[in-house]
Amino acid sequence: MKDADYYTKNTTNLLFAVQIPQESGFTNFNDNIGEIKFWGHEFSLNTRILDRGKLKWSVNSNISFNRNRVVALADGIDRVYGLHHITKVGEPFGQFYGHLANGLYMNAEDLKNSPVVPGRSFVGTIKLVDVNGDGVLTNGGDRDDRTILGNPFPDFTYGITTNLNYGNFDFSVVGSGSQGNQLWVRHLYSTANLDGVFNMHREAQFRFRSVENPGKGFYGTTVGGGTATGIERDWQNSRFVADASFFTIKNITLGYTINKRNKLFRSARVYASIQQALVFTKYWGGSNPETSAQQNGQGDGGNLSPGVDLFNYPVPRTSTIGVNFNF
Repeated sequence: MKDADYYTKNTTNLLFAVQIPQESGFTNFNDNIGEIKFWGHEFSLNTRILDRGKLKWSVNSNISFNRNRVVALADGIDRVYGLHHITKVGEPFGQFYGHLANGLYMNAEDLKNSPVVPGRSFVGTIKLVDVNGDGVLTNGGDRDDRTILGNPFPDFTYGITTNLNYGNFDFSVVGSGSQGNQLWVRHLYSTANLDGVFNMHREAQFRFRSVENPGKGFYGTTVGGGTATGIERDWQNSRFVADASFFTIKNITLGYTINKRNKLFRSARVYASIQQALVFTKYWGGSNPETSAQQNGQGDGGNLSPGVDLFNYPVPRTSTIGVNFNF
């Protein structure tokens, strides 16, 4: 059996904090304004592969493509900034926002011929892209070099369930995945803080040490202290964005049903299962590519700030053995 669905929806009168003149004694007030368009395609396919006597095998699968676009915000406002995000008219909401990283200044010649942050760029520090082409790297203001860096929303999500039965035995596997979504690896502010006193990400040992020993080109020099390392850490940049695509075997279950009626029960099913059995991902930022949290580590980050990894606790793997009785 095949199913295909298409949906489109315009959500209006969104609750939004509208900025007002400071002379009022307040900074903003909440009002119902703005409009976001949602649309997408969803497909499902249910198949019976085998049905021969005691042997039965079926596979059910689905895939979804979901999109959104900001149509309008408040009057005179076409964008809203978050700590790591931007919500902008004409774009999906909650996009990652910051500077494009372009390696390190590998030597004096590289530094001389590249855009710099005046007084804060040295050999071995992070090199950013001069988006507006004015020759100077700027964070904010009229000459801002920040741009959209990534998208916390996937290109598509999908799932698959397979059921296999042979006589009284039953076996099932459930999997789900997400492709194309990204996460903001927020914990790098601490675990890769070259100017701090924190436990460090092990890759920091391969930081830039000299022209002759430039490391892997990801982490910069510590020479110069916070003047040098602060740009790498505090100017939001694409180093914090990671591909978080994954496929997870959510559940594997094996069971056996005893249909012989007796004085104690009509039937019984003995089973063993494991949840979160396997996770396939290239996500390097942590142990949970499905995470999303607010700055306090709680919740899902909010509607305008999705996809932030604060090194949240992973989804646990759980094994279960049990018996179900039918009396």
